[in-house]
Amino acid sequence: MRSSTPNVFLCNGASCPKGLSDNVRVMSLNYLNNSPHRNVNLQLPRFVEQVFHLPKRVLDLLEIAAYTFAADRAIERGGKEALI
Repeated sequence: MRSSTPNVFLCNGASCPKGLSDNVRVMSLNYLNNSPHRNVNLQLPRFVEQVFHLPKRVLDLLEIAAYTFAADRAIERGGKEALI
């Protein structure tokens, strides 16, 4: 059975928006090495260091994509017998 609980992901210390309903599941994702609450290992900084130059917009898109992937992996989808 699919969960109907909405998920909100807060990335790298973002604050929780005001006015969220009580049935929202709030999860924090932090990958920065200097964060005391680091719970995601994206290896994004290491990848960026290996590339000669990336425009800031591309870096932003890479970070958004990495967090989208991490958020997708963090939510439960149900067991093998769950309906699609």
